[in-house]
Amino acid sequence: MPIMNGFKFVSLLGNHDLYNNIPIIMITTRGAKEDEQNAMTIGANAYITKSVKAHDLIRLVNNYISTLLWS
Repeated sequence: MPIMNGFKFVSLLGNHDLYNNIPIIMITTRGAKEDEQNAMTIGANAYITKSVKAHDLIRLVNNYISTLLWS
């Protein structure tokens, strides 16, 4: 992302009243455990390292949609 990195974006979304209830799935090249922990701490709901398989991402998104619809 040219203006900010994904971690900054997640922290901004998580702290914004209009968006803080939307699940955030981070897809990144950073595979270190501390990066994942940082992402979850700042508001990500899931953390996936590239290369992600389309069916895995679709399954994850469907799980979040189902949770939102039935809660």
